[in-house]
Amino acid sequence: MLREDGEPMQSRAVSSHDLLSGSSFALTGSTDAGRLATIWGQGLHGRFSGREGAVTLYGEVTTGFLGFDWTPAAGEDGWIAGLAIGRTTGTGGWDDGNDGQTKIAAELTGLYPYGGLPLSENLSAWMMAGYGTGTVAAKPNDGESRSADLNLAMGAVGLRGEVVRDNLNGGDLTLALTTDARMVRIASSRSPDGGMPATEATVWQLRTGIEGSRRFLVRNGDATFTPSLEMGMHWDGGDAEQGLGVEMGLGMAYSDFASGLGMDIQSRILLAHTDRDYREWGVSAGLAYDPDPTSNRGVVMSLRQSLGVHSVGGSDELLGAGTLAGLAAGDVGTGQTAVARQIEGEVGYGLPAFDGGLTGTPNFGFRTADGGEQGLRLGWRLTPAAPDDIGFELQLDATRHKSFGGLEPALHGVMLSISFNW
Repeated sequence: MLREDGEPMQSRAVSSHDLLSGSSFALTGSTDAGRLATIWGQGLHGRFSGREGAVTLYGEVTTGFLGFDWTPAAGEDGWIAGLAIGRTTGTGGWDDGNDGQTKIAAELTGLYPYGGLPLSENLSAWMMAGYGTGTVAAKPNDGESRSADLNLAMGAVGLRGEVVRDNLNGGDLTLALTTDARMVRIASSRSPDGGMPATEATVWQLRTGIEGSRRFLVRNGDATFTPSLEMGMHWDGGDAEQGLGVEMGLGMAYSDFASGLGMDIQSRILLAHTDRDYREWGVSAGLAYDPDPTSNRGVVMSLRQSLGVHSVGGSDELLGAGTLAGLAAGDVGTGQTAVARQIEGEVGYGLPAFDGGLTGTPNFGFRTADGGEQGLRLGWRLTPAAPDDIGFELQLDATRHKSFGGLEPALHGVMLSISFNW
């Protein structure tokens, strides 16, 4: 068979990055004391790019986490304590705009203890720390490759206090105050030949804000409308952006139980910052259609469009691929945020299978992003007949992926995945 450019098609083995990306598992059991112990794992894969003047930075990062945590028995305070082991690999580089290109590769292995504790009925605290070591290598297009040791230290603490939680005419009203502090330090040693100097960078941030949402029952209770608002201030310091910033987040979600239609819009913008060259904003909109959420049968569709950078507060993003992407590449902030566009969607139709005991769902998915990245997927999914049934999921996919940058030929593959719940 021939590719689009007339060359013979080639094959390759499925890499560990392919298997890891987007995968996760969690196993929970009870201890003799009644506490819940959970072993979990998660794989993340992300790409990034940016520009400052004539310099272009790009790369991709794959991260895998294996964690273990404890939660209390019924009737005890809702604390959590855990430890995660993370392994991150990254490749990328930069181009100075004058035919000067440098390739970079990095790997990092770290330990990340975390925990949460309720301080009162309406006040809770969380913390996270971490330390990792690894190596970083750089190779200019006109020179030899050089490598050095790499280490990472990070920490974060936060508080969340609920000011209001009430039920008004069947709709929930919540209002909470949040504050957190975080710090990340990354350093590389001097290479043995002296060609790569020792470097060190530290960034920190203090934040405080207020977040609230109100769920309204509309159409005689057949639908809900939920607006949300976040306002916050943060003080940035270290070797990236410095100074005071004000940000705002707005969201709206609508769910129609009768038709199965759901829509949501989320946005976040940095309203002002002492560093006037620093810009950050993002918006995403989603549309979903599932006329019968209690069944896997029938048509199911989803579509989401994202633009810009959509950040999430608290501890949610501290161990995300996007956070570690910049660290692996040594990017501690450029003061500019590239506008990234992405759209993804899926459509499927559930049909009875194996005498009605299971549901077979042929489905089609796609994803496009800036930089020429494209993905198509045609698959068949086998699941229990009811969504709440404990069982398994089998997915067989034929895929086509065009890489970031659009310079490499498209890759075609077949993927079989099986997951179990018990």
